[in-house]
Parts: sequence; structure tokens; C-alpha cells
Amino acid sequence: MAFLFAKQFPAGCVVETDSDPAEIRIGGTQLYPVGVSLEQAMKWIWKSRAFTGSGSGQILSECCEISPVYTVFNFPNSQSTSDLDAAKTKMSELICPTSYVTEFLFSGTAVQNFCEGDPFTYTPDAAFDFFINDPDIVLGETPIYLYDKEYYIATFCSVGGGFNLNEDVNRTYFAGNFTIDGINFPLYATPPYCSDIPQANFTCTTSLEREAN
Repeated sequence: MAFLFAKQFPAGCVVETDSDPAEIRIGGTQLYPVGVSLEQAMKWIWKSRAFTGSGSGQILSECCEISPVYTVFNFPNSQSTSDLDAAKTKMSELICPTSYVTEFLFSGTAVQNFCEGDPFTYTPDAAFDFFINDPDIVLGETPIYLYDKEYYIATFCSVGGGFNLNEDVNRTYFAGNFTIDGINFPLYATPPYCSDIPQANFTCTTSLEREAN
């Protein structure tokens, strides 16, 4: 399939703008941090049905007398297929819907350590979402923006204690990247206050594509 016409996006919605979409905040969150080529943007929406990836991270658990102790996250290599729009198996199923929403979840393990006592283990998710005019987003529209020859898709990522930038909740410390098909989406955590080092990284690639017909 040739990627030639931006208006063939689901929802038929590309908004040209003279303002950097990275400056937009919805609910305090930066949802448009990265612009990509038209071909890459259309591949994510039209072709990518599943992703395979892995990652890790750490956030402060407790501030002990000698040094901080961490909650440590590990996400082993696994595949995720969205149970929302990305579950559709054919590109033809994505012609002119009013919105497009994906949610890719990757299960992992977290070990929360303490200054004293035994650690606590639980099962967290790393995740990323692409969405175009999500009807559940009530604080503003989320089209695809065209700015300076690049296309911006609303994207939310989370790995352990790393999330999209949000100044409203002081999530401003750069902790790593959520890398999707070689494109880095920055992750942020609460700034350190106990000489701790928040870290969050995840790398995934498209591993299953839709049929072209």
C-alpha cells in the first residue's frame, strides 16, 4: 500500500497548524511530543496491529538513612495486540471511522524494596496508546496535527514510574524513552529528592501487520 494521502487517515482528520503540537497540554499532559514522517504515521495507524518489546525501570521506594531503595521493574520480551481498533485485521476496516483508539499492554514484574523488611512483588503493565479524536477524551480534541512537514499523533506511554511530561503533577524529570519502531517518546518522572535516579525505558517494534485488502 502506498502512503501518499494524509486524508486517508482514519477519521479523515489531519489538522495543519503553525504552532508546535509539542506545546499542547490536555489535562496537563503532553500528548504530542514527537513528529514523524507521513509514511511512519500512516504505518502505525494503518498497518501496525501488534508490537513486540521489552523494557525496565526503577523509581524511589523509600529514602533510607544510607541510600535510597527502589521499586525495580522488568518487562521481558513479549507481544501485545490491542483489543481496540488495532485488533482489526484488514486495512479496509479502518476507512473513515469517527475515531481510532489503541492500547498496547506489556506485562512485567515489579519488586518494591524497603529500608527494612521483605520486598513486595507485584505485576505491573507497560503500555502505549495511539488515539485520534478519542470520544473518551473530554478535555479537548485529539486530531493528527501536521506541523513543519511532520505528523503528530496523540500518544500516551507509561513504563514503571515513567510517563508523558506533565508539569501540573511535577512529572518533569527525564527518565528515559519509550521507543516505538525506532522513534523515541520521552518519559518523565517526579524529580529526585533522595539522591535517587528514576529510570524508565522500553523498546518495541511492529511484529504483526494488517492485510492490505
